[in-house]
Amino acid sequence: MSGTGDPLLDKQQHIKYWQRCHKTYLPSPYTAYDSTRLTFACFTISALDLLSVPLTHTERAAIRRWVLSLQHPEGGFCGSSTHALPAQEAYKGTANIAATFFALVLLGLAADGEGEARTAFSGVDRVRLLKWLNKLQRKDGSFGQVFWDGKILGGRDMRHSYLASCIRWMLRGDVKEGDEGWVEDLNIDEMIAHINRGQTYDGGVAESSQHESHDSTTPHPPEEALKRGVPNRDGLLHFLASRPFAYLAKEEEEDEAEENFLESKAGELDLGHIGFNGRWNKKADTCYCWWVGGTLEITGLTRLLDVGEF
Repeated sequence: MSGTGDPLLDKQQHIKYWQRCHKTYLPSPYTAYDSTRLTFACFTISALDLLSVPLTHTERAAIRRWVLSLQHPEGGFCGSSTHALPAQEAYKGTANIAATFFALVLLGLAADGEGEARTAFSGVDRVRLLKWLNKLQRKDGSFGQVFWDGKILGGRDMRHSYLASCIRWMLRGDVKEGDEGWVEDLNIDEMIAHINRGQTYDGGVAESSQHESHDSTTPHPPEEALKRGVPNRDGLLHFLASRPFAYLAKEEEEDEAEENFLESKAGELDLGHIGFNGRWNKKADTCYCWWVGGTLEITGLTRLLDVGEF
């Protein structure tokens, strides 16, 4: 914080933190999240990229080798080497849609300059990956998380639709039917219909109109839906603009057994700025600045928020 109370980004401290995440072992509690190692890697390298910390040629090559080693023989990427099954069991499938998205982003981040960026996805079995992605789409337009033993598994989370859209955009290109490398496209119309069916009474989006709306299921998938027209655009914008939330950490009964140190200390601060929550009556979380801000940026309506408060 500055002397005037205005929040400032301590860039050097952030760089130190992310370099530690990159170059040393993560704390032992992260062991339980080994299946999402690709996600952590993407967050770490993306943060260093945003902070303008260059990677060495050796580091870029190592990232690329590691990511490609997680490619599943039937298409897609596994979340970590722990989930890359031996070849005789590979038919069951351990690739998942989130890991595949983060793998492609990491390959892009590992590219150095425009020349390498053009070949960032060399080594990716593009055709198999896109065919695998098609298998993840259900008849109702929604996407699952994994394709296991011939079945689509995972809920109808809108984030899966977002990830599928991004993967499609990164890999499909402008290949036309009849061209070498052409793969049948996703059913975009059904995906949009699925998104529209998920809008709830409060304007937000959920897995269905009968579920609770949530920021992380609302922002990204509606990009194409917003262009075509969601059922209640004004309601969606009102839901997003209502997410700013002052952080008031009130101690709860269950906190007595195992105190959340960071939360309790945050509750003692007298802060003039606010954050976003993901659902009604939930506490603020920094990740929702991205979810909400991303959607409002897509709509060109970030003016609905007082950015200086966040």
